[in-house]
Amino acid sequence: MILPDTFVAVRPAIVALISKAAPTQPGTPAPLFPPIIGTGFFVDRRGIVATNRHVVQCLEGLPKHPATGKASAAAVVFLERQEGNGTVMGCLVVDVENYWTLENFEASSRWYGEGLPDLAFVKLRATATPALPLDDRPGTLRVGAGIATAGFPMGSDLITLHGKITQLTPMLRKGIISSVFPFQSALPHGFTIDAMVQPGASGSPVFLEDEPRVIGMVSAVLRDTATAALASEEPRFCGTLSIPLSTNISLALPSHVIAWALKDLEMAGRITDEGMPTLLSLVPSNPQQHQEPSWERFARPG
Repeated sequence: MILPDTFVAVRPAIVALISKAAPTQPGTPAPLFPPIIGTGFFVDRRGIVATNRHVVQCLEGLPKHPATGKASAAAVVFLERQEGNGTVMGCLVVDVENYWTLENFEASSRWYGEGLPDLAFVKLRATATPALPLDDRPGTLRVGAGIATAGFPMGSDLITLHGKITQLTPMLRKGIISSVFPFQSALPHGFTIDAMVQPGASGSPVFLEDEPRVIGMVSAVLRDTATAALASEEPRFCGTLSIPLSTNISLALPSHVIAWALKDLEMAGRITDEGMPTLLSLVPSNPQQHQEPSWERFARPG
């Protein structure tokens, strides 16, 4: 198992899909980090990001800028490089150029997956982006195989721990493929993973722990319900309280379905990068820098 090396290879292609507009009350400070709507990952060097359809629907419903009318949907791309003995981290906000959602789906035989797979593509206003390969090899999805997923569960909350920006990388979660359906076959119609997923992680890539190739995408978490009976004498009341509970079982869309949809998009001639700036050309020449603290300045306990 070489999971750390795999994660290092995967994470440059993972993006946070955000809103550039955030509701605030008068006199309250601006958010430390833009609200994260969901996760996505580059599948094409022309700036194409795969994510869930329900994430794109949220992006499309975001408010527009009150003065310019521009859409507030964007993506944060995280940049990382080694410099000397340290690491330089940065983030770049890139505007969304277009969306494509899967509107219809037909299978050549009986289909046991979602009637309409929860899949969409987002075109960012950039090209020469990193891209993860989509593994469409038969037999890759095997029950019990070790997997990992990386994204932004709980949105920007985990980026702004302790009331400040504490980290700029997606969260790594590890688990196994817990089932494939309808049964173990060359190209299953869907699968589940045993790995905790929270809101914000929708659209995260699923990959084998020892290979940086996408085998699927997180689409939903299965929920359970806890119920409790409530009763009181004054005032007289009786009823049942139901509380939804997250489980460790999450649904995932197989990568071969994503690859088929991407190929259809390509054949329709809808993917272009004409006039798009390269990702690195968007990096400011004098970016704001955050220096690590000088630990020598801290008083040692006596």
